[in-house]
Amino acid sequence: MRDAPCKACAYGVLLFIFSYISCLVFYRLVLSPLARFPGPRLAAATRLYETYFQILKGGTFSWHIETLHQHYGPVVRITPWEIHIKDPDYYNTVYAGPTRHRTKDPWFSFISFPGSIFSTSGFEFHKARRKVLGQFFKRSAVLELEPVISAKIGSLCKHFSAAVRNNRPLELHAAFHCFTSDLLSQHAFGRGMGSHYLEEPQLSDTWKLGVTAMFDLTRLTRHFPVSSHLAHAFPVLTSWVVPPFRFVYELEQVSQPFSCYIPGNSGSLQFL
Repeated sequence: MRDAPCKACAYGVLLFIFSYISCLVFYRLVLSPLARFPGPRLAAATRLYETYFQILKGGTFSWHIETLHQHYGPVVRITPWEIHIKDPDYYNTVYAGPTRHRTKDPWFSFISFPGSIFSTSGFEFHKARRKVLGQFFKRSAVLELEPVISAKIGSLCKHFSAAVRNNRPLELHAAFHCFTSDLLSQHAFGRGMGSHYLEEPQLSDTWKLGVTAMFDLTRLTRHFPVSSHLAHAFPVLTSWVVPPFRFVYELEQVSQPFSCYIPGNSGSLQFL
């Protein structure tokens, strides 16, 4: 007899969960402001539709959206909270310019690094960060960087010449990753904290593989945010199970906190 209240409680919890999910799906399919837009009903009911293509199908959801447009038209509902528009005449509405504010969905911009520029969602916060980063891309800052750019191009050309001279292949993807990494790291953090891949006898694919791994991990953590917290709580174990995480974690540790030189400003600015 003692098991009867426990069973009743379990049935009550299951009934509540079933009722909640049913009401949620009904709202998304019928009552939601986005219910009038065409698209797969499963996509309108749950984000697991996107998760399937991003996790199990290797991140192909962007290409699948094109297939949906071919079937449903220029406006397609792709998740319970999102529509996708393929219409150039709508460009000025979506990208409204500085007079109208646009705030990114925090879920959309989540990449496991809440302090990064990519995860900046609030308009005012994004505006403040953009103002700081804009100092690096002013005309005066770029002209000041011109000798560094020329030097990095010269270093890259030496690798091209060595490859021709020794009749060996050179992977351009890795080569341009090394060039970009060396240039931007020195521009942002100074030569002392630069990558210096171009100064090595052989160009390394470390950065290329690391960036690719970071994007692969982002696909997983966006749909399962708890995995990001678990990975950071147990970094050694995670790096053993998922080796690419080691690169991402080490990069995060190096960059928090640090000071970087702002071209045209006196002193430096510290990012956390």
